[in-house]
Amino acid sequence: HEIRTPLHGVLGLAQLGQKLPAGDPQVQTVLERITRSGRHLLGVINDILDFSKIDAGKLTIDKCPLDPRQLAEDTVAMVEERATAKGLTLTLQCEQTPSAIMGDALRIRQILINLLSNGVKFTNQGGVTLTLSMGHGHLYFAVKDTGIGMHADAQERVFSPFEQADGSTSRRFGGTGLGLSISRKLALLMGGDIRLHSNLGEGATFTLVIPLEEADASALPLTAHTAALPELDDTPRLNGIRVLAADDVDINREILQGLLGQQQAELHCAENGKQALQIHSEKGPGYFDVVLMDVQMPVINGLQATELLLMREPDLPVVALTAHAMAEERQRCAEAGMVDHLAKPFEPADVVRLVLQHSRRAPQPFAVPAAAQGASTAATRPASSTEPAIADASDATFDQIGALKRCGGQDALLRKLVARFCLEQTDFVPRCQALLAQDKEAARRAAHMMKGTSGNLGLSRLSQHAEALENALINQDNAHIAHCLTAIQGSLTQHIGLIQGWLAEQVPA
Repeated sequence: HEIRTPLHGVLGLAQLGQKLPAGDPQVQTVLERITRSGRHLLGVINDILDFSKIDAGKLTIDKCPLDPRQLAEDTVAMVEERATAKGLTLTLQCEQTPSAIMGDALRIRQILINLLSNGVKFTNQGGVTLTLSMGHGHLYFAVKDTGIGMHADAQERVFSPFEQADGSTSRRFGGTGLGLSISRKLALLMGGDIRLHSNLGEGATFTLVIPLEEADASALPLTAHTAALPELDDTPRLNGIRVLAADDVDINREILQGLLGQQQAELHCAENGKQALQIHSEKGPGYFDVVLMDVQMPVINGLQATELLLMREPDLPVVALTAHAMAEERQRCAEAGMVDHLAKPFEPADVVRLVLQHSRRAPQPFAVPAAAQGASTAATRPASSTEPAIADASDATFDQIGALKRCGGQDALLRKLVARFCLEQTDFVPRCQALLAQDKEAARRAAHMMKGTSGNLGLSRLSQHAEALENALINQDNAHIAHCLTAIQGSLTQHIGLIQGWLAEQVPA
């Protein structure tokens, strides 16, 4: 039933869409509903596959350094839209915890998304709170909701596969009944557990408990604050990056052409590994910055093509794009020399992130939009006593040595990250102003992210302005918020100009 229902939605809506004339305004609505049904179907399939892998003992836990607070913030942000749509509050409370721990960020996030999503699903009034704390050698992620709650005799049953609190729950709220079972199994694989406390009509608290293993904060990836790209807009982020993509399915190549073309990458497509090798031979070593390679293709498959490409050009980054999500498949890709792996169907932002992460060169510098140029001009005018002070030319600072140290001495990585920063943050102030009109907490998080990102990249003055904005938002000081936004606009324009000048000197023509 859970597979047939969304599949019927996809097929039925697709048939309806085929009958609509091209200019009909209903087409967009139909496409959006197809996307929602498709995402739901994908979620059901992922649940079933995860459950099968765990049951077969084929799912492994990969521990890496992670920032638990940042992980919690990112996860809350992913569920926030659903809570807002129901008129619920979604709150994060962080007690004193280490800045870095060892853990599997992907699986912790998967569990938290499930717990938070359930909290939102089963709550009609009030809200959901995620509390992060530690004690007795463990880290605790407690998700508390003000929803329907459950009887004591139903509390253990909800962790059984294909079970919910009672038979009517599935009919009222939907779901496979696998989410909590998978989450507990994942927690147990990490050496932890999920605890439940609930009373009928009084909400529920699910607590993920995992062993606390502190890590060196310096081992955290520099991109911790920028790893998750925002929803893609029309701002190109891959200007001039040369991508070779191989996939034997026409529609997959069309998707990549549309996505990477919009991002202004230079894309060359091949239908199989043999064609990819031919294109690489024609362009020569050093031409392509990154390769996106399907694994199962005719003539020469992706693994064979990767091995042959790397014999010609050992430092060429090859990323696997494949429908296989099993650990064994990832291992085969790694053994062939691929540097990363993305399972289909993928999110557009994930493709852009991987290209940015692995490209051998940064995107080409871009021209600052006219609006930003106007702000730069305004920044040089003397401020009257009634106007907020605006950062002057001396405000822009770029600690290249400090930023390079945080990049592990990899100057190519630093160039890539600062170029990405310029591409993504040009419109920070108007985005923040739009958030202020709807959700000041979201604006505060944006300021917090700007503070951390600019600080990591050696833009200390800009980081200070962002911190001032965050504090003003916390204190709800509207006058100071306006002052800070004006200062950030001037400072940001100057810093982007400074970075672009530096990139022009560093990046080969």
